[in-house]
Amino acid sequence: MSLNLIDHALQYAQEARIAVQNQMGFITVPLFPEAQRSAFYLKVRESINTGCKKAVAAIPENWKRSVAYSILMEACYDIFHFGYDIRLVNLYNSRLDAIIGLH
Repeated sequence: MSLNLIDHALQYAQEARIAVQNQMGFITVPLFPEAQRSAFYLKVRESINTGCKKAVAAIPENWKRSVAYSILMEACYDIFHFGYDIRLVNLYNSRLDAIIGLH
């Protein structure tokens, strides 16, 4: 069974980010650059959180779902910061395989 959780989480996060970006108006954007960066980072974190929640919904057992969620959040943050690298994805896939079994 291969759920390919990281790719699904990234896809759901991208969909959530596009939905949030379409809802943002120019009035709600902060004025100062520091506040704009903070608001952008919070919106990205929110969309990553939504993507990871949707991705782990396919896992039937609760404890595996919570462990996979924490690993996926860490993986998505690292992918956001360092870019999509196949070595990074393989590292987190091996962690998921070791902890929750073949996913």
